[in-house]
Amino acid sequence: MVDRKRVNKRRVAEALDGVVNVDDEGNFLKDSGFASLNSREKIVVVVLARWVASELGLADDAAVEVEELSNRVGVSEHSVRKYLTDVEFVDAGPRGRGHRVPDERILDAIEYIGEEV
Repeated sequence: MVDRKRVNKRRVAEALDGVVNVDDEGNFLKDSGFASLNSREKIVVVVLARWVASELGLADDAAVEVEELSNRVGVSEHSVRKYLTDVEFVDAGPRGRGHRVPDERILDAIEYIGEEV
């Protein structure tokens, strides 16, 4: 039987390669491919990078706040909220704080950015 979580981790790593990195402290580091993405794709990449940090035990939560997404992507918080309504696989994190991609939707997020990465 295939371990779905392991497959997701491998696929996320492949999708984010050359776009972003997560360092040993869970920090998000932009790579050369990040600049070529549109704002919606950048938001999804940041949320996926937080998922990676969470899976590695480097972040307490896989959810990313709107303010952080705005700062990392370089668009207004209003735009982030609008973009988040356009991507159905990103949902509100636990207790309504931040936004995340649930484990069962990881492959949808990868497919969304996969065409550009």
